[in-house]
Amino acid sequence: MDNIVIGMFDDNDEAMALVNDLEGHGIARDHIDVEAPQRPVERQDTRGFFQKVGDLLSGRDSRVLAEGVRRGGIIVSAQVDEPQVDETIDLMKAHGAVDIDERTEGWREEG
Repeated sequence: MDNIVIGMFDDNDEAMALVNDLEGHGIARDHIDVEAPQRPVERQDTRGFFQKVGDLLSGRDSRVLAEGVRRGGIIVSAQVDEPQVDETIDLMKAHGAVDIDERTEGWREEG
């Protein structure tokens, strides 16, 4: 499993529903991480979420996700096999994943 799919959510209930849906689609719970404000990553690991995915993300993407959490967003990441990537993306969209580019533009307009 060398693919990590990451989504940002505004609604905790939708993020948790996604986690349940991912498990229902065969993704093991220990391959799903949730990062939310004032809540540690749920998966037991000595490294922080951003350390784990930092090598996979550009500096910009990492900063955007960190800003999203700072502003109250919930990040769900799933480590999946190649055949599960598209399905995982579709599930994230169905559960209300934020359009990162659109959100970033909105933050810029806010100042």
